[in-house]
Amino acid sequence: MGRCHGKTDIARSPECRYVASSSKDSSVWVWDTTAGRCERILTGHTQSVTCLRWGGDGLLCSASQDRPIKVCRAHDVRAAKVQKPAWVNVRPRDADA
Repeated sequence: MGRCHGKTDIARSPECRYVASSSKDSSVWVWDTTAGRCERILTGHTQSVTCLRWGGDGLLCSASQDRPIKVCRAHDVRAAKVQKPAWVNVRPRDADA
């Protein structure tokens, strides 16, 4: 993917066409696996993005140390929702999973 420095999480879309990678620089890059290139760079967090998850209907959720959870449609970059929870617990993924 060409982007390794400061990577904090990666997530594959359910249909496996896209891969999202997050970074300590507060950005999320969405990669098209069929074209082999970065399709979008999502911004809006102010601190390190620590967790990414794909939802249904092409939604990508990102959580950051700045606390908001942002949900957007990765293919058109429009924010669908922003939640600011009091606390977010994220369990690390098992390396063998």
